Amino acid sequence: TQVCQISPCGATATTPAMTRVVERASFRMEAFSGFDAMNRSLWLMFGIALVAVAAAKPAVALQAVDPFEAYRCERAFNDGDFAKAYEICHPLAEAGLADAQFALGVMHQNGEGAVRDYAQAAIWYAKASEQGHADAQFNLGTMYRYGVGLAQNLVEAYALFDVAAASGHGEAAAARDLASKRMSAAQVAAARARVAELGAGAAKPAAAPPTREMVAGAQRGLAGLDYDPGPADGVAGERTRSAIRAFQSKQGLAVDGAVSETLLAALDKALAARAAVPATQPWQQPQPVVRHKAPPEADTRTQELVDNLRTLVDRAERKRSADRRFLQRLRDLVQRYDWPWRVALLSDDFSDGEFTANPAWRVAAGDFRVEPGIGLRSRFAPPTRAAAPTSGGGDVAVQLFGAILGQIAKQQGGRQQLRQPGAAEIYSAFAISNAFAFKVKLAALGSAPDGGLTFGVYQGPDRATGYRLAYNAGQQPSLELLRAMPGGSAVIDRRILASGLEDGNHHVLEWRRRAGGEMAVLLDGRETMRTVDRRFGGAFDGITIVNRGGDFALERISVFGTGGHGMAGGGGG
Repeated sequence: TQVCQISPCGATATTPAMTRVVERASFRMEAFSGFDAMNRSLWLMFGIALVAVAAAKPAVALQAVDPFEAYRCERAFNDGDFAKAYEICHPLAEAGLADAQFALGVMHQNGEGAVRDYAQAAIWYAKASEQGHADAQFNLGTMYRYGVGLAQNLVEAYALFDVAAASGHGEAAAARDLASKRMSAAQVAAARARVAELGAGAAKPAAAPPTREMVAGAQRGLAGLDYDPGPADGVAGERTRSAIRAFQSKQGLAVDGAVSETLLAALDKALAARAAVPATQPWQQPQPVVRHKAPPEADTRTQELVDNLRTLVDRAERKRSADRRFLQRLRDLVQRYDWPWRVALLSDDFSDGEFTANPAWRVAAGDFRVEPGIGLRSRFAPPTRAAAPTSGGGDVAVQLFGAILGQIAKQQGGRQQLRQPGAAEIYSAFAISNAFAFKVKLAALGSAPDGGLTFGVYQGPDRATGYRLAYNAGQQPSLELLRAMPGGSAVIDRRILASGLEDGNHHVLEWRRRAGGEMAVLLDGRETMRTVDRRFGGAFDGITIVNRGGDFALERISVFGTGGHGMAGGGGG
């Protein structure tokens, strides 16, 4: 939008018409709008997710600022929820965060989220201006130019416009030149002296505005360090200044958003340091244990950031408004920290000493009991196989029939009987979303030949249909994902384990299924399987646990879903 110094507003600087124009001036939302604001949010969340964001170090004292609160401040402001933005931003502004100070100035200027108070707006703009915030400098200059909220002072307005222009503000130079037309030669000279006092004006040759080549070089350097300054066109717009401020903050430099020889030297040093490190190192696929050290207590604030980051990345991809490789790295970041299973459906540590209620487990076969200090325990010895007969006419027929059945089994491509006769089974019936996360802490206290433990989600009252995750003991221990049907089950994926679980230690087994059918299995925090199967849509009706042979203790079981169902909690929940 245009402001008074560009479009004539009349002879009197404080007329209502001019006040309305000032209220609608470019400082109203320009600095927080459009894709520039989106990129500022992208980088804020990007830094929060990877590392703890370093607090900015401006010329004035800045207390420790929670980066998440800074993001909430900006987000509420961008969304137009000014009452919430004022509540969140005010303590950040008091702590010295320039963007928060600028936001309070805008809200007081426009009477949105705060009482309209031009004098208070000027105070906050002045605080942000002292830290090199170009937009605040421009807005404060506008208020001095027209005497809104403080006494009209063309000298101060000229100086602030010049400082903002030196920092790359797109409209400040024109505003300065227009203001100078109403100033005497003495006033202009005084303004240039004031510029020198502020330390960033054009009056001193050493502090001349950067050339287009300098700006373009800074933009290329920032892009090489994965910041997003926009195209290397030599124009330092808000997108470029935002990237500069982010870089300066991380490097511990004075945060002014300006292109300078000091900035270019720091960029060269950072680029040289990166060149000494393999380019792919920061983007190695992280071990899943890093993703969620404690999924049941997943940080909802981090998930909120992840959700917003995903939305922004999707928007940028649709508009093709950011580098494709940069967006892919952000999408990898989303995947790393994503935890979409936010609804606790079941949590049971059996500390209440029983399993028949809260949540209710039902024993279908075999023996299950809760033992203090151990959890839910099941011992089962599968029936021994009888030795094959070796003589007699009838025996030959039995052997021949058995061989035929064995050949048929081999021709079924790895299919096996779903629930073996004589297995011990316990189950709990409750609604589970198609996308779920299952986690169990268990110990294998003893095993049987060809034994093992199977976990499953099922559909239907007979529990014969659904997915199964099976641990197979024996000389070649393995984990299998299976697709179960009434007639049998087919192996979806299988992984041989380096060693079995019968080592006297507890192990954590995790099974995650996403909405698109992607499934992953983790053992003690390490991903062992990742595959996709979309055979079963819709919700599942419960979970089943089958002991096919061995002595197993389950210390804790948790199931999470993507919504719609309440939690069944038991024991210590």
